[in-house]
Amino acid sequence: MVWKALFVFVVSLIIFSANIGGLSIYSLDEAKNAECAREMLEREDFVVPTFNYQLRTDKPPLHYYFMMLSYSIFGINEFSARLFSAVFGALTVLMTFLFARRYFEEKVAFFSFIVLISSLHTSIQFHMAVPDPYLIFLINASLFSFYAGLKERKIYFIYLFYLFMGLGVLSKGPVAVVLPTAIATVYLLQLVS
Repeated sequence: MVWKALFVFVVSLIIFSANIGGLSIYSLDEAKNAECAREMLEREDFVVPTFNYQLRTDKPPLHYYFMMLSYSIFGINEFSARLFSAVFGALTVLMTFLFARRYFEEKVAFFSFIVLISSLHTSIQFHMAVPDPYLIFLINASLFSFYAGLKERKIYFIYLFYLFMGLGVLSKGPVAVVLPTAIATVYLLQLVS
């Protein structure tokens, strides 16, 4: 089992990190996020995000922290700005694989892995220096925790559901609470009807 999980993670990471340092920061959102993290690191300010040294309130700060960590290790460049997006992409695929294997079967887990790594849109999302990869991971983690909590009747999964939604707010805002809550509500209503 461990070697399968490692295989899924490594293959996903290779796909999502392919050429992340070779392509310049081309999107305006990527440029603003990467520069904001650079300015925060330069000022050693982990609270107030700025772009062109002016307050930037567009995005919550979670992805800036990961970019700053990467900048500190690998220097300030395209690779560093995008590295943790690729890592969170690989973690999303791994988490989906493990979830499907646990609650469905090996075949479902394998096809989930194949579908995710072969989706062009998924690959593009996890190649960019934007908050979306973190949001995608955290929404999936919250929903998987919710489902696990219901199936296994273990309260710590429900606590994880709330924790992941809270961290999701730090990645992209209230959508990280609204979307999982709406999905969980519809699922619960379907169970009682």
